[in-house]
Amino acid sequence: MAKPIENKALIRDVQGIFLGNLGTVETDIKLPKQGSHGSHFDWKSDKPTVITDDGKVTRPKPGMGNRIVHLNLTAKLGTDTIHRQFNATVIQESRKVPIDHPVDLHIVTHTKDYHLPQVAVVQLTDGSYSTSPVVWNDQFDSSKSTQTVTGRVPESESPVKLAVKLEPKSAQPITNPFKNLHVLLGGNNPFVTGYRTMVQHLKQAGPDNLLYNFRQAAGLPVDDQDQMTGWDAPDCKLRGHTTGHYMSALAFAYFDTRDEDFKHQLAYMVNELAKCQRAFAKNGAHKGFLSAYDEIQCDQLEQFETYPNIWAPYYTLDKILQGLLDTFLYAKNPQALEVAKGIGDWVTERLGKLSHDQLTKMWSIYIAGEFGGMITVMVRLYRATGQQAYLDTAKLFSNDKLFVPMAANYDTLDNMHANQHIPQVIGAVDLYQANGDENYLKIAVNFWNIVVQHHTFANGGVGETEMFHEADKVEPYLTDRDEETCASYNMFKLSEQLFEITRDGKYMNYAENILNNHLLAANDHQEDGGTTYFMPLKPGGVKKYDRDVDNTCCHGTGLENMVRFQKNIFASDGHDVYDNLFYDSQVELPNSEGLISQKVDSNTIVITADLHKSIDLHIRVPEWIADLKVSLNGRPAQLEHENSYVGLLGLTGKAVIKLMFTLKVTIERAPDDASLIAVFKGPDMLAKKADQDTFFTTSETELKQDEQLVPLNTVGDGPYHVYFKVK
Repeated sequence: MAKPIENKALIRDVQGIFLGNLGTVETDIKLPKQGSHGSHFDWKSDKPTVITDDGKVTRPKPGMGNRIVHLNLTAKLGTDTIHRQFNATVIQESRKVPIDHPVDLHIVTHTKDYHLPQVAVVQLTDGSYSTSPVVWNDQFDSSKSTQTVTGRVPESESPVKLAVKLEPKSAQPITNPFKNLHVLLGGNNPFVTGYRTMVQHLKQAGPDNLLYNFRQAAGLPVDDQDQMTGWDAPDCKLRGHTTGHYMSALAFAYFDTRDEDFKHQLAYMVNELAKCQRAFAKNGAHKGFLSAYDEIQCDQLEQFETYPNIWAPYYTLDKILQGLLDTFLYAKNPQALEVAKGIGDWVTERLGKLSHDQLTKMWSIYIAGEFGGMITVMVRLYRATGQQAYLDTAKLFSNDKLFVPMAANYDTLDNMHANQHIPQVIGAVDLYQANGDENYLKIAVNFWNIVVQHHTFANGGVGETEMFHEADKVEPYLTDRDEETCASYNMFKLSEQLFEITRDGKYMNYAENILNNHLLAANDHQEDGGTTYFMPLKPGGVKKYDRDVDNTCCHGTGLENMVRFQKNIFASDGHDVYDNLFYDSQVELPNSEGLISQKVDSNTIVITADLHKSIDLHIRVPEWIADLKVSLNGRPAQLEHENSYVGLLGLTGKAVIKLMFTLKVTIERAPDDASLIAVFKGPDMLAKKADQDTFFTTSETELKQDEQLVPLNTVGDGPYHVYFKVK
């Protein structure tokens, strides 16, 4: 048996190696030759035609598929040696389809500050759509109510027209009447298990670890024992994002549990971040700046630097700001708002000096220009302070490559990074609510419909190797790199927003699917904060959980998932209460208006209410139930039916509502292959545990009766199948 390595310097050097996002490799990898403590590194690739021993990458041609490459490290220091393997997935090159012709568009704008888009929608020779840079012959003339601008698409040398109609409107904010609800989970189900284990994990969070990179960047004293690893290693260009996610998760945990320990942790972190913010300014940074590195990445982005030389500096700022604003809102910490305002002022000052063309080009850069939820956080700052400058800055994060085709309802998502763009659409909804411009709502509704109807797997997840692909294609993309958890986290948030605007149950139908069959399935239900980055959907796929040692983006959103979304089980505007998701739970209505609880069994849901004022209760009727019967206090209930809900109007005092139904077993067919199916029992996507790397071939009848099938959200380790072939 080999003797354990005790050389701490060698161990730290190996632990400190960060090679970037190895799950989706598209550019050369910088393989270090030496560690910070003097260790020597030697690298050997098992596929040198894909990745050489010095990190040069050659991507497979379109149609050849992705390649998994094992990079084998031999690390030496003195007489000690450590061997470690890094696994990299090299993404095949994107398919290139020629442009057939540009698409003439008609746009209605409500602002005289309108800028002509930098891209045109183009139809490709295979009938699909994309975007391409455009050169306009004229400028937008704000003195005209209507005008047609001509231009050309250089890639095809084809002419294109844009008809613009100017209809000036003053801002009319849309009030969102829905309240933040305190919901407690109960019973025995994957949601409450994941919630309880995550709460225990959050209690073990190390604030000084989360503050290390901020203190180091600000020139404050640090203890190297507090260094983080993975995507928050001191040399990772995305460092700092996990700190924001932890703060959001801690804030939600405090809101849920009222445990003062969470509030104290947050108060300590906010106070220390405020010290870092002051130290940055003292050491020459622009006033208000705060991050886990200096301002250089932002300087480079303004020069259109690409990934991996820089890595999404505004994405990291978004996570930090979200954490601060969640701490302000849910943990009632006023200092968090002051620190956030400082960052907001810095963003406003910096971006206000840049031209529209420069900003648009920045935001369109793959990964480097990813800005996460910056629109949302700037709108949140506007709501918290009333300062118009924050709302004006939110509008500067406008991505023509996404917003132009979505406003016109063209599906151009093929080969676009899913989670780079979903938060931008969430931001569009926030802008709609802030100023009433229905163009923003149109962008969001069209995007949601396009994604849900044409770019989802059966459980609602999206993307393969983080990317959207061709519409209505499933089978070619059943791999071990499906469904980035961050993307589902954000699709749930978008669905929540659209429900609150429209009160249409279809948005919560989808939200239920994505929560129950991806987000709950992605959590490892252990006290280690583990979450999958990708959800394997290939035959015999095995989940891999990212934890604190990895600190990936999905580890960050995973920290929030288990303590964030229970507040969406119910929704209340003060009079109308919606029962949206069916887990054992209890909600405390705002202003001491009463309590509602529900207990969920296989074919019954019992809702118990103790109300101090009259309400209208709306219960979503999910697609997985049949033969519904509803009683109120033991008698058949008088019901109102609207938008996938049944309503009981004028409830007051004590009431017991009982829903009795048949639980349906349903089949979901892949749009590109009717013989490829997934099976659901009620809300649960079912999985078969089996170590087989090819599809099981069966009949629908046999599959529905297979007693070995279990809910995907109960599968932990080991291989499983969720798609099957039918005879």
